Amino acid sequence: MIEEKINAKITLKGEPASIYRELRGRGMVLSVRDAFSKGLYKLYDEVLEREMKKTKLAAIKRLEENMDV
Repeated sequence: MIEEKINAKITLKGEPASIYRELRGRGMVLSVRDAFSKGLYKLYDEVLEREMKKTKLAAIKRLEENMDV
């Protein structure tokens, strides 16, 4: 299996830089790469959670419609 790889050169400024420094100071992230990866995982989880809720709501609506018939 080939591992995907993306090169991303980034510079953090302003609030994101302050947040990074605080998280690093607390030992919650080890590097910018670590912070970036953790942020992507968190965002991905939120997107999946939102999609799951939408799907669940649609299924409930379909069930309710079928019960009314």
